[in-house]
Amino acid sequence: MASKKKSEQRREAAEASQKARKEARLARAAKAVRPDRPPDALTVWKDALRGVPVPHDMRIQVPRVQHADRDRANKVLALLARAERKARKTLDPDQFRLFWTLAGLPWVRSVSDWKPKGKSPRRKLQSLLDHLLGRYPVPAFLYSVVDERQWEPLRRGLSIFAALAQGTSPRALVKDGHIPAPLTRRMCALFLEQKAHLDLIGAVRHAQVQGLGGDRRLAETICGTAFGLGFTADEAFVHRVLVFFAA
Repeated sequence: MASKKKSEQRREAAEASQKARKEARLARAAKAVRPDRPPDALTVWKDALRGVPVPHDMRIQVPRVQHADRDRANKVLALLARAERKARKTLDPDQFRLFWTLAGLPWVRSVSDWKPKGKSPRRKLQSLLDHLLGRYPVPAFLYSVVDERQWEPLRRGLSIFAALAQGTSPRALVKDGHIPAPLTRRMCALFLEQKAHLDLIGAVRHAQVQGLGGDRRLAETICGTAFGLGFTADEAFVHRVLVFFAA
């Protein structure tokens, strides 16, 4: 009888152990199953770049990749992959339009060789511009383009950055319309000497005012008006206004 009782106890213990293991597996499985969540911004961008339909209610601007944009989309995907490995904090939704615009420019180095420099996301993005676009040093204020959130100023700012970083002169950029303001040779030289705290349009306005004989105080005042917000459709009129105030 004692032997039979011990056998039953062992069997009950084995069944209890098996039941406990089963419950543990079910608990782990339940924990692994999460409620449906909307995809994050990075996933949405990757899907859009690969041509996968994305939710219309996502609050992020995604590019419409046409067949002609395939190479550009692949460059952005390579850039995102490198950033995920080396500089995850730069993958902010506000910066995705920077990546898309950047991919539309000729690169002088492969993104796979990019080694981010600096600690802050902003400094890492600046090192990305240097790596992909830079052959020569550029004025520090041009790095403010990484803070731009509007498509057109971003496109213009990066185009000017790339041109100067690859040896084009400011005078040539004025002639071909990249810089729409009518800068003289002296103004172009002053443009390259502007302070790091300015943005692109601020540097242009300071160069214009100083080239006309005005001082930095006047230039700062001009930058506090609508003329400091961006280039206008009639830069010749802006020039006349600046001539008046500088006089």
